[in-house]
Amino acid sequence: SLAIRADNIDNSRKRLTVESNEFSINLEGKYNVLDLPNSFQAFLNRYYPSLIAEPKHIPRGQNFLLTITTQDFSPYLRLFLPSFSGLDSAVLAGGINTTDSNSFYLHANIPNLEINKHYKIRRADIEGRGDFNKLSLVGKIDTIFTKDSFWFPNSELDISSSKDHSVVELKTQANNTLNDASLKADVYTLNDGVKIDFRPSYFILNDKKWLLEKEGEIVIRKNLASAQNVKFKQGIQELEVETATDKSSNVQNELIVRLKNIDMGDFVPLLVHNPKMDGIANGTIRMQDFFGQFNIIGSLDANQFRLNDDSIGVVHVDANFDKKTQLVKYKIASDNDSYHFNIAGNYDIANPDAPLDANIRLDDAKILILNELLGTLFSEVTGQSEGDLHITGSFTDPAIVGNVNIRKAELTVNYTQVHYTIDTANINFLEDRINLGNIILTDKYGNKGVASGTIYERALQNMKYDIRITTDKLLALNTAAKDNPSFYGTAIAKGQFLITGPQTNMLLSVNATAADSSHIVIPTSNSKASSNADYIIFKQYGTVAKKPKSTNNQMTVDLDLTANDLADIEVVMDAQTGDVIRAIGNGRLSIHVPADGAMTMKGRYTIERGRYNFSFQSLVKKPFDLIGGQNSYIEWTGSPYNADLHITARYTASHVNMNDLISSQMSGNVTNGNMRGYRGEVYVIAELAGKLSQPDINFKLDFPIGSSVKNDPDFALFLNRLESDNNEMLKQVTYLIVFGTFAPYGTGGSATIFASAGVNSISGIITNELNHIVSDVLYKITGNRNLQFDVSTSTYSSANLGITSTTANNSSRLDRQAVNLKLNQSLLNGNVIVSVGGDLDFGLTGVSAGSYGGGFQWLPDISVSIILSRDRQLRAIIFNRSSLDVGSGSSGLGKRNRMGVSLSYSKDFEHFFGKKTKKMQIRTDSIPADTSSGK
Repeated sequence: SLAIRADNIDNSRKRLTVESNEFSINLEGKYNVLDLPNSFQAFLNRYYPSLIAEPKHIPRGQNFLLTITTQDFSPYLRLFLPSFSGLDSAVLAGGINTTDSNSFYLHANIPNLEINKHYKIRRADIEGRGDFNKLSLVGKIDTIFTKDSFWFPNSELDISSSKDHSVVELKTQANNTLNDASLKADVYTLNDGVKIDFRPSYFILNDKKWLLEKEGEIVIRKNLASAQNVKFKQGIQELEVETATDKSSNVQNELIVRLKNIDMGDFVPLLVHNPKMDGIANGTIRMQDFFGQFNIIGSLDANQFRLNDDSIGVVHVDANFDKKTQLVKYKIASDNDSYHFNIAGNYDIANPDAPLDANIRLDDAKILILNELLGTLFSEVTGQSEGDLHITGSFTDPAIVGNVNIRKAELTVNYTQVHYTIDTANINFLEDRINLGNIILTDKYGNKGVASGTIYERALQNMKYDIRITTDKLLALNTAAKDNPSFYGTAIAKGQFLITGPQTNMLLSVNATAADSSHIVIPTSNSKASSNADYIIFKQYGTVAKKPKSTNNQMTVDLDLTANDLADIEVVMDAQTGDVIRAIGNGRLSIHVPADGAMTMKGRYTIERGRYNFSFQSLVKKPFDLIGGQNSYIEWTGSPYNADLHITARYTASHVNMNDLISSQMSGNVTNGNMRGYRGEVYVIAELAGKLSQPDINFKLDFPIGSSVKNDPDFALFLNRLESDNNEMLKQVTYLIVFGTFAPYGTGGSATIFASAGVNSISGIITNELNHIVSDVLYKITGNRNLQFDVSTSTYSSANLGITSTTANNSSRLDRQAVNLKLNQSLLNGNVIVSVGGDLDFGLTGVSAGSYGGGFQWLPDISVSIILSRDRQLRAIIFNRSSLDVGSGSSGLGKRNRMGVSLSYSKDFEHFFGKKTKKMQIRTDSIPADTSSGK
């Protein structure tokens, strides 16, 4: 509906109102409706007489304000200006006073405006004031957007106009490479063109400041185009505008823009966001017949040209624009090693939705496009290609059709970290999909598999995969702990691999059986104190900024793995001590790794044979051998760290003298000569049962079949009595493993209670017991309980030292051992503590030549602690310490010595705040006032 209303405000003023649902027009004051155009024309003629003719008469006695307010005005705007949209919720006002002040007023507040789908204006505010002599116009625009995701924030425009002369100043910047720009000029409007005299100006691109060397001039008229002293310069880069004469008409009607050493990486992002282009451009751009059949002809050479960060070389570009057809025709030629291609096509400016029409001929070019397509699943995609592609649409929504042959290609599967080679393959591009055909994948051992399927896509985006890989024998896994801490290793398998679903929620399904030597590592959780202990309360001030949601593509993995005697499973019992179960057996494991959430494992792995390697193996060269059978297994029912464990392992101590054990027994048949004279093998049997993360460990002793002690009934009774005493049994096991001998029965007993040892590996048990044994020996020798001995061990990878291994397989291998020995003496009632010891750091045997397994280092550590306070919290420490140093010594490892004095104050954190038992309240509303001043 449309409502028109006219009324009188008073005797001299009147009002005209036009209202609809989408806009309203309000005219108030002294006016004559028929003279309104003449009123505006009279003022504009004073500012731009060459463009605006003088009205037939100048209305007098006018004093009015015209205001237009819009709501949802975009549909109406498109009726009059089809290439425009927006102008919603805008306010446009104009006023004239020829009654007393001869003043002119203009104001526009425009929240949004879109032009030709290429440009968007947000929050523009323009105000102009003038009289019959001069107009001053000031404009501020919050943001100007372009189609390729560029925007120019905080642009300012200042224009002062009078009698065809305007002083124009523009200030702006951009979100990409344009840091700042300040352009000033005197603009003279002519009846057949324009003259521009540049004032000192500059713009900054990528922190590089371009200056206009001189106050240049450009004149563009109907039959004349000229330029003088227009040169912007930045270092060796130059952009200069010159005058040229049209040879056919001998008329000076052409401008030439010369580019010299232009850094494309600074300018191209202002025009095209994707693909990323860089290089050094030299050439010319010719602009002809500005007010006739305007056209532009360009010829450029791009040296050191890079496309999406891939070096191409020298590229030549020829292009021309025809105003009549609105087409930019172009040819691009590259004749470089690994990049032989030609591109020819059109860019239709009149069709902003689908301006592209390009034909690409690949003679011998790298397969850049596959990196765009396969980057979600694969990396390090290389190879050569030949074929033809036709691209239509737009840069942001291209459609690709064609056929490409690839050869000598390579790629790495991101999830499995396996690198494959492809001899030849044919890939067919259709409008909505890419057919992969049958691609032969070859691993580093020469094993082969066949990949086939389809990638559904639109504009190289929104991809959906349907890929199948089948093989009788292929390297399927080649990961380290850094790639997947839940499980990793190498696996050569037979089976089928499926990749399905959209790139935002892919599914990798694997059904495989070991086909050759394979090695899988499954770490268990380490029983360290939680960093989220409930007695630690963190105080928070203010609010925490929300983390932006990840836009990474996600993948869910389902693995159905059948293990056989070709694969060994390594279960890391304790990463700190280096205790590892390495077993060969059989079983079926189902592993589910969701895109979000915790990994789960299900299945039973029955152990046939293997070893339990522990950290004292660096001193004692024999590990525990696993005893196979149906009762020796690891079973997962959910969490990979909460599996059920039931294994039996045997350690063999050789040349053990039985007399060392029974020498203290003064009576009984157990002390007969046959027993005392036995010297041979003794088996230490370890039974581990319960949860994988912290199993129950029990020990017993056994002897070889046929030995004199195996079937002796008296010794069997003695052995039962020994095994029923946990402390005695633990002492004997420690002596047998560490020293290769029995301890005298019943002497030097440790006070350690086995059940409360709180350890989850054999190494932990042996270490604790060894400390007590040696400390007791020292007490017997010296009679001093203040003299204590400590020993601990750890196994680690030399990669943790920052050393890059020469082979990928060694990057996470445990190849070094550290044994820490320390002797502590307490003096002066415990007020002075002297500690003497150090580390024995050395490489394990059997490591590869590429590792730093060698290089024995003795790292002494001497310190004297002096207690300075009654609560023993404050102490002074005098120390001389050595630590492992990388880069010195013949093996690449050495030691660094440090000495000095330090002060130490310690306090139990849970008692730090006194005897308060309530948790501290968290304040998030404000920051407390600073009360420390003046105190």
